Amino acid sequence: MIKWHVFPQLALMLIAALVYLFFAHYPTDSSSWASWVQAFFAPIAIGIAVGVPAWQQAQKRNDERLAKAEQVGIISEIVKAGLEAANELVDSYTNVINASEMVTFRVHLPRVKNLVSEFSKIHLHELPTKEVVKICIRARHHMENLYAEIESAEEARTRDGLLITEIPTDGLVTVIHHLKFDLKQFENEARTIKEWE
Repeated sequence: MIKWHVFPQLALMLIAALVYLFFAHYPTDSSSWASWVQAFFAPIAIGIAVGVPAWQQAQKRNDERLAKAEQVGIISEIVKAGLEAANELVDSYTNVINASEMVTFRVHLPRVKNLVSEFSKIHLHELPTKEVVKICIRARHHMENLYAEIESAEEARTRDGLLITEIPTDGLVTVIHHLKFDLKQFENEARTIKEWE
């Protein structure tokens, strides 16, 4: 891999060497001058011929790397949205004023269902690394679990007429824990991809 930061130093060393040789063997006739002109401009021409395509390739790799990191970032946004929905539900349990007040799950069910649907649209073979694929599969599973937990709580509320304080939250809290871990892993992977050489 070409390290672009060393090119200025190499160019300065080459120029210094040519200037030293020029004055050490100062041209005295036209053929000497022609040789020196060639000596100065040949490395420049070679540098351009080699450097420009190499620089373009490096830019292309950099763009691809940033696109991959952005792709991982988009997936982590889906996980964040799922976490928000789950946290809102848990907050509604803990911050309820009236113990007889019921939680409205109907707002969250379609929202989480949409997030599960977004996960199903992700083409695993297009993801940048095997690790991202693993995290994505795991996060999708946790998002499906979140949907199941919310659906189960809604059924318990409507079927059994449970009070808000009687609806079990253990499953939701577990899913939140898993989703937080997934989110952290997505963010770490995105950072790693951005740092690729």
